[in-house]
Amino acid sequence: MSDELRIVIQGSAELVDTTQKALVEVIAKYGADVLDEADRTAVVDHEGTGEAVITPGHIREADRVKRRAHRLRPQLTTKQKICALIVVVAAFIGGLCTNNVDKTWGQIGFMLCGLTLLAATAVGWSG
Repeated sequence: MSDELRIVIQGSAELVDTTQKALVEVIAKYGADVLDEADRTAVVDHEGTGEAVITPGHIREADRVKRRAHRLRPQLTTKQKICALIVVVAAFIGGLCTNNVDKTWGQIGFMLCGLTLLAATAVGWSG
C-alpha cells in the first residue's frame, strides 16, 4: 500500500500555490500526529500475539484526543501564577508554624497561613 492519500478540500483550488503547499504541509503533519496517536491507542487495546491493527475507531479516537489536547492545557494568568506562588510560600510557612503549634506565635501563624491559603486559592482560581 502507498503512503499517499488523495484528499479533496472544497475551496482549496482558489488558494494560491504557496498557500496550497502550506495547507498540504499542515494536513500532512496533523495526519502524522493522528496516526501516531492511533498507533499508541491500538497498541494499548491490543490483546494477544501479533501486531496491533489500527482500526477506524482508533483513528477517530486519536482525532478527538488531538483536537482536545490544546484545550486540556489552559494557560495560567499572571494573577493565577502569583496566587499559586503565595499558596506555596504560605504552605511552607504554615508547616514551620505547625512544628511550633505549642507556642502562641505558632498557633497564630498556622491560622494566618490557613486563611492566606484559602484566600489566595479563591482569588487565583475564581477566573
